[in-house]
Amino acid sequence: MKKFVDRIASDDSCGWSGGFDLVLGNPPWDTLSPDAKEFFSRYDERVRFQSKGEQEITLSAMLQDVSIATAWAQNRRNLFATAFFLKESGRYTLFAPGNLGKGDFNVYRMFVELALRSVRDGGRAAQIVPEGLYSGANSMALRKKLFDSFRLDWLLGFENAKEIWFTSVDSRTKFTLYSAFRGGHTEEFRAAFCIRSPDELRAIMAEASMKLPVAMVREFSPDALAVMEFCGQRDIDIARKMYQHAPPLGLQIPGTPRREFLRELESGHVQELLTEDSSCLPHYEGRMIEQYDHRAKGYCSGRARSAVWAELPFGSADKGIKPQWYVPRDKIPAQARLRVDQYRAGFCDVASPTNERTLVATIIPPQSIAGDKVPTVLMRSPNPTADLLLWLAIANSFTMDFLVRMKVSLKMALTILDSLPFLRLSPDDARAKRLTAAALRLVCTGPEMIGLWNLMAAQGLVSEVSLEGPVPGIIDAEQRQNAIAEIEAEVAILYGLTAEDVAYIMETFLTVKRRDIAAHGDYRTKYLILDRYDRMQQAIIAGQPYETALDQPPSDARVAHPTRGPGVA
Repeated sequence: MKKFVDRIASDDSCGWSGGFDLVLGNPPWDTLSPDAKEFFSRYDERVRFQSKGEQEITLSAMLQDVSIATAWAQNRRNLFATAFFLKESGRYTLFAPGNLGKGDFNVYRMFVELALRSVRDGGRAAQIVPEGLYSGANSMALRKKLFDSFRLDWLLGFENAKEIWFTSVDSRTKFTLYSAFRGGHTEEFRAAFCIRSPDELRAIMAEASMKLPVAMVREFSPDALAVMEFCGQRDIDIARKMYQHAPPLGLQIPGTPRREFLRELESGHVQELLTEDSSCLPHYEGRMIEQYDHRAKGYCSGRARSAVWAELPFGSADKGIKPQWYVPRDKIPAQARLRVDQYRAGFCDVASPTNERTLVATIIPPQSIAGDKVPTVLMRSPNPTADLLLWLAIANSFTMDFLVRMKVSLKMALTILDSLPFLRLSPDDARAKRLTAAALRLVCTGPEMIGLWNLMAAQGLVSEVSLEGPVPGIIDAEQRQNAIAEIEAEVAILYGLTAEDVAYIMETFLTVKRRDIAAHGDYRTKYLILDRYDRMQQAIIAGQPYETALDQPPSDARVAHPTRGPGVA
């Protein structure tokens, strides 16, 4: 065995002269990152079930034991040393560049690279690994290798629904099986995703798979080369239309808005900064926001997993910003000090294609700070507030969510957002004005949002309102649904989608459909959107401007008063 290993190590080109005919594997799915919960649970099983704050107290007590502290330090040292060796040894080179390479150090990637190097020309490598192989940004270099130097034959994506594949493993877990021949390059490959049963797998192997062109992968994800989880040709056709009508958000185009992401409060800072002092800035958690709603839930009692949160519907006398924690202004991290005084968009970092909606965003008001799970967005442009509201309308649409679900597993990564096709419209474009005005009406539902309303009033989009008067946004549920339907129809048309495409997209949101049927007896959301779509198309065919059902803006921007109130975006 030693002679065999020495022979592999002597040749950097393919492991050794010749290589294996076949390399099969199911490598470890671990990461080389210290896992406090896993390590300390061997000393106290309660750690697995405690909140982050409770864990820190328990761990602090355990670390008073010199033997445990020494073992923990050694565990961390071993992990960091191993990761450093793998990166610097020269034996492994397929690491994603720049920001794409950030995140956990996945062990399986080393085994994939080893398999690709160890197989002979014409030989086959096949392994079962986490779904990050086809979608994770840090596996970009592996995908490039498979496309450029191999003939990728199969890429099958599995979901552990009802623990059908692995018992006692999270049912949301996804993994993939790839099979590739060394030599040449890949023009297209057979693929199938979300395989949830042996029967589905048998059907796919009996020619029910898709053939995905690599050129399309490069078109949809030019930087990360991420493979989207298409379910069929219709998915591909819709995605292609969207990318033909708009470039990726992360692509900087001179003269168009530039997005700026920020995690205002990194997870490592949280515990030492949080306080119950309500005179400090409210700390936004993901559960507090829903689409177009910055006050969706309010904290009631308890902590961590035992925390109780209440739904805060529109029209409720209790609706307001009610966080679990606050952050003193003098403890805000330097990078967020200017941002917390601005209106900015915030979206939920935790996401899943099985949730009712996957990309969930709203406007976060000034005098608040967003936690680690609510990254925020600003736009840099001559008209940043209007551009931000336009981004929000598009991001919250079913059309965009449809595309997002084919890219997301459990996290709304910034690299995924950057890969999405976002429309660049001039703020003077009538369609942009309609979208911006509708989004404005949906988010300005609390007194802290009147400043945002009056910022847009200064541009003639709406009429200015008093800071002491009633909120100007839409609170009535039916009116909100109508406004959202107009946004949905407008966005679909801008992306070149047909009414049949819209109907198909809506049928993929099963939770929304079931909720509507339970409440109304039919799929109300879908039918409203299709009705607005037809009206807009009729206006386009007739060459007439679309008459929105929402309140009209002033006819002349010169009638608007100077803006008042907090927040400058």
